[in-house]
Amino acid sequence: MKQIRIERKQRKFRFALPESPEQLTSEEWLFIYHMQSMEISGLDLKLAFLLKKMKTLPQNVIQGIGDEEIAELCKIIDFVEGEIHPAKCPLNQVAIKRANFAAPASLDEITGAEYALIESCFVDMAELKDDFYLYKIMAILYRPTNYLGKRKPFDDSTLEDRANLFKGHLGIEYAWLVSDWYKTWHTGLEEEYPEVFQGEESKIKSEGFVEVIYSMAGAKLGLISAVMELDIKSILLAATLEIKNNKRIKAASKRN
Repeated sequence: MKQIRIERKQRKFRFALPESPEQLTSEEWLFIYHMQSMEISGLDLKLAFLLKKMKTLPQNVIQGIGDEEIAELCKIIDFVEGEIHPAKCPLNQVAIKRANFAAPASLDEITGAEYALIESCFVDMAELKDDFYLYKIMAILYRPTNYLGKRKPFDDSTLEDRANLFKGHLGIEYAWLVSDWYKTWHTGLEEEYPEVFQGEESKIKSEGFVEVIYSMAGAKLGLISAVMELDIKSILLAATLEIKNNKRIKAASKRN
């Protein structure tokens, strides 16, 4: 954080400006996404963000800041007008009507079932152009919590109701923020498991995620249900090992 000091008539005023996306708070992330939802970008977005950060200063001090000082302050937050996406969960919890909903500590924790539902939401949203699916993605990731603050078990029968609750009480910037967090994570996932997502033998690319599950579970319904409850990285690791094993078998058969 960059500490800013302004002196006026022997009085000193201080505030801090973030120098990178990693230093943004959840409130600041939501503010940026809210501005973008109103098509405010570029210099206008930086000025709006700067005013938000200076809100604790007396009005006459803000009005006395010159154009050159404003330009220097805007340089510190240049990253705001770029294409930025949260690498970590920017919004750990959401509270609506005395009910609390919490995100996973890491997206690596999501199960195959949750992953499949989220990916299907992106497909449906692309086809139907309906932002409801953004709220549904949020509903998949944000589970209700118990009295101890722990996330309750995943229950897909409550997804529609929770998505409607989120849409009725949260601005679209909330859903966009969560969606971008997931997309950033997924980009890393694709880089970590290139054989599954990008290689010539990629099953997800050629057959889809559900077919990967069928392949791993031997098309036995009981096993498929069990595999879908595994965390996504365990599933992708198993799929990677299967792809590599198939390559070795093919190579061996060619030599013979």
